[in-house]
Amino acid sequence: MSTRASRWLLLAVLALTLPLPFFMAGLEIAPLARLLFLEGILLAIVASDGFGGSAGLFAAFLAVEGLLLAAGLWGLAWVAAASLSNARPATRAAWVGLAAACLLGLSLLEIYRTPHSSSGPTANLFGIFT
Repeated sequence: MSTRASRWLLLAVLALTLPLPFFMAGLEIAPLARLLFLEGILLAIVASDGFGGSAGLFAAFLAVEGLLLAAGLWGLAWVAAASLSNARPATRAAWVGLAAACLLGLSLLEIYRTPHSSSGPTANLFGIFT
């Protein structure tokens, strides 16, 4: 596995599983994927109702938060991949696979705080989109 491939794989797994704090009319602790999901819903509302009102404000606020958190995750993935750059490709693949498996395994527990979800105040990876 190349350093570039390990960086992209780590970024994808981090964006899908790593609990990050963000604010949307209340504090949520969920992965970047949930923030992007909520941003998509708000953009659909803004597209139909217009940018005025609170939906436009929340959409803009979430967009800024999303860009900042995505940049932070990219930096984290870059540092992790750079620290493995001197390792053999098989060793690098094993470490990246182990990190991905651990993050995916932990995300199956109810570690996310989602107060705006219809499924309840906490959720696992499968419940963050409801």
